[in-house]
Amino acid sequence: MTDPTSRIDRYELMSTLSPAEFADYLAAETELEQQLFDAATDFARQSAFDKAEDVLEHAITLNRTLRSIAERELARQDLTDARYRRWLSDTRDDSSGIIYLLQGQLYRNRADERLLAGEVSDACAVLAKASRCYQDLIAAALPQHEFATLASDLLQTKIEFLRAAVALRRGKYEVAREGFHQAKVTGTYLLEQLAGCTGARLSVSVKELQREFAGQQRHTHVMLKYADFFFRIQSGDFEYAIGCAHDTVSLYEALLQSALSDKLAKDEQDLREMELEYFRGWLAWAKAEYAVTNEEWDDCVSFVNRARQNWFRSGDLAMRHALRGVMSPQVETANTEMLLQSTLRRCRSERRLNEQLEQLRDENRKLGNIYLAGGNMSHETGNINVPGQVTGNIIGGKKNKATTERISGKNVQMAELRDLAEQLAELRDASAAGARTDQEKAAVEEIDLAEQDARRGDEKGARRHLAAAGKWALALAEKLSLPVAEAAIKASIGA
Repeated sequence: MTDPTSRIDRYELMSTLSPAEFADYLAAETELEQQLFDAATDFARQSAFDKAEDVLEHAITLNRTLRSIAERELARQDLTDARYRRWLSDTRDDSSGIIYLLQGQLYRNRADERLLAGEVSDACAVLAKASRCYQDLIAAALPQHEFATLASDLLQTKIEFLRAAVALRRGKYEVAREGFHQAKVTGTYLLEQLAGCTGARLSVSVKELQREFAGQQRHTHVMLKYADFFFRIQSGDFEYAIGCAHDTVSLYEALLQSALSDKLAKDEQDLREMELEYFRGWLAWAKAEYAVTNEEWDDCVSFVNRARQNWFRSGDLAMRHALRGVMSPQVETANTEMLLQSTLRRCRSERRLNEQLEQLRDENRKLGNIYLAGGNMSHETGNINVPGQVTGNIIGGKKNKATTERISGKNVQMAELRDLAEQLAELRDASAAGARTDQEKAAVEEIDLAEQDARRGDEKGARRHLAAAGKWALALAEKLSLPVAEAAIKASIGA
C-alpha cells in the first residue's frame, strides 16, 4: 500500500469520488490522522509543545478538507446511491466532531505548558477554552457527544484540582483537602465511564484521555495526603502529620517510577524528582519538630540537616529548569531555611530551659529532705513550682508550706536575661544586614547595647535601649520568630 500522504493528495485533487475511491481516501486520511495524533502526543510528553501544536493543526486541516469533500459529494445531483449518501453524511459529521476534539487537545496542551511554567490561573483559563470545544461538540449533537461530555467533565475535575492546589499554597488547608477529595471521587467515576466509550475514529482519543487522567488521579491522591499533612500540622497533631507525610512520599515515589516506566521526557522526570525532594523535606522537618517535643535534641538537628539537603536538591532542580526556560522556580529556599532556623532556635531554647530546670531541681534536692505533695517550696536563692502544695523540712528544720504560680528568683531571672541576650544577638545581626536609613542604623546600635546590658544582668539598661530601638526592631523580631526579644521590646515600648 502506498504512503497515505500521497494517496490523500491524489484524491483531494479529483473532482468527484466513487464509493471505492472515497473509501480508500477515508482509510488513508484516518491512517495519517492517527500518525499525527500519536506524534503530537509524543511531542507534548517531551514538552515540545510548539511541535505538538503544528502537528495538531495539520490534523485539523486534514479533517476540514475531508469534511469539505464529503459535503461536495453530497451536493452532487447525479448521486442517487442512498447508502453512499448516508456514509458521506456520517463522515462529514465525524470529521466535524474530530475537529472539535483536536481543538480541545490543542488547548489542553497549552494548559500543560502554562502549568509547567507555574502559571496556574492561566492554565485554568485555557482548560476552560478546551472544555468549551467539547461543549460546542455536544451542542451540535455530533457522534462523539458522549465522549465529549466525559472529556469536558474531566477537565472541570482538573480545574477543581488546580484550585485546590492554589488554596493549599495560600494556607487554606481544609479547603484544599475538600477540593482534592472531590476531584478524586469525581475523577474515579468519570474514568470508569470513559472505559466504555466507543465510536468512530475515537480509540486514540479515548486512550490518551485515559492515560492523562489516570496520572491525574494518582497525583490527586498524593496532594490529598499532602494537604492533610499541613492540616494536621496546623492543629498541632505532629504524630499524625508525620504519617501523612510518609504516605505522600511513598505515593509520589510510585508516581516517579511510573514516569520512568512510561519513558516520559527527562524534563518531566526531573520535575517529579524536584517535587519528591520537596515532599521529603517536609517529612524531615516534621520529624525535627516532633523530636523537640520528645526532647530528642540531637535527632532534631539531624532531621533539620536532612530537610535542608532535600530542599536544596529540590531548589537546585527548579533553578536548572528555570535557566533552561522549561519552568519557573517553585521552591523558595530562603523561606524554608528561615523555617529550619526557627526549629533549631526552638530546639536550643527548649534544651537550655530543660537543662536549667534540671539544675534547679538538683540544687533544691541538695537543700534538705523535702517531701512534695504538690505545690511550691522556697529557699534563699528562689522558688520552684510543682502542682498543688509543698510541705517539708527546709534549712533550719522549720516546716514550711507555700503556693505560687511561676518560677521566680535571681537564678531564673539571670537565665531569662541570657535567653534575651541570645535572641538580641540574632536580632542585631539580622537588623544590621537590613538597616537602610539613619534611624534604622541607630536602632541597630540600641539593640547591640541592649544585648550587652542583658549579658551583664542589667535588666533596666536593656529595657531602656530596647525602648529606644522602637517599633522597627519589634517588627523584625516578630518576622524572625524571636519570642523573648519580641516580648521584651513590647514591654519596653508599652506595645
